[in-house]
Amino acid sequence: MFVRLGYNGVSFLAIGKEVGIGHSAIHYYFRTKEDLAEYVLANYCQDTMEHYRTVWKDEALGLTDKCLAIRDWIYRRYVKYNPGGRGGKVWGLLTRFSIDADQLSPNIKIQIRETEGQIEALVREGVEIAVRKGELRADAPVHEISIQIATLLQLSMQLTRYAGSFQRFDDLLRWTCRVVQQSYGEPHVTSDWRPPDFLMLLGEGEKGEG
Repeated sequence: MFVRLGYNGVSFLAIGKEVGIGHSAIHYYFRTKEDLAEYVLANYCQDTMEHYRTVWKDEALGLTDKCLAIRDWIYRRYVKYNPGGRGGKVWGLLTRFSIDADQLSPNIKIQIRETEGQIEALVREGVEIAVRKGELRADAPVHEISIQIATLLQLSMQLTRYAGSFQRFDDLLRWTCRVVQQSYGEPHVTSDWRPPDFLMLLGEGEKGEG
């Protein structure tokens, strides 16, 4: 509901109707909507970071495969709110709350900034692994590559909203990986960019997974 309606569009009364309980029961656990929003965001960020850690710390995955794994995970979230794989509806809580920043508590703003910083740090770790394993040359600009990839991931929802589809984000991420590989990749390393598995991912999105 926070993703679909924004912070101001959600009330305890509306939540109660959605889940079939009295809104006073929600008040019992969460004194204010701010408290509830902080709790929801904390859980959302925890799930997000667990997935990012699994992907970017994986020593067996190449850099392009890491980007593809994150791309597919983002796509599952996208199709949950944009069935059929097209549309510009908001699909991410971090970005939705960033849009509503003026109405949010300081704790929520801090949580958003910290999570974005953690994402960038994990991407950097993934790039460092690529250098250490010889996938990228030793002179590859780790900091710049990390910023480029992390920024695209953080802007993924704005890009899908602007384009009304997932394609623009996918194209930009593919182009970034290709340029990095061509500029700093070792000659023996090859990688292919594949499209999302639309049938599988659409099915997962319709079930509300991800």
